[in-house]
Amino acid sequence: MGVYVILQKNNVIAASIIHAAADERIREVLTQMFGKTKRGDFLFYLRRLSLKDDSYRALLDEVEQMRMEFMKELLIQKGMQPEKAFQRSWILYHYYLGWYERHKQETLSEEAIQQHIHMIWTEWISN
Repeated sequence: MGVYVILQKNNVIAASIIHAAADERIREVLTQMFGKTKRGDFLFYLRRLSLKDDSYRALLDEVEQMRMEFMKELLIQKGMQPEKAFQRSWILYHYYLGWYERHKQETLSEEAIQQHIHMIWTEWISN
């Protein structure tokens, strides 16, 4: 199971690596995060299992830390100070968890996705 979670996370990271500039890489990660709904609730099921089994908790913690660390490093490459980059990546990841739960049954238009990414960029990335 651990390999599946790591591979799923690596798909988002791999998709962003093809872009050279930090801004482009960040936008690609945001598009991967917020551009797809109805893709399953694997991490939410893993979270539920982690309440009963410490091995699932450790796996979940590892995946979440890797995701937040990746965004933090992109924000640092963009020029953000490390502490601020850590805070923004933490906020963004936790925001994503709630956003996904709220929108997982919807099909979003490309325009709605881009407006959402623009809002995130304006409020949390470019400041």
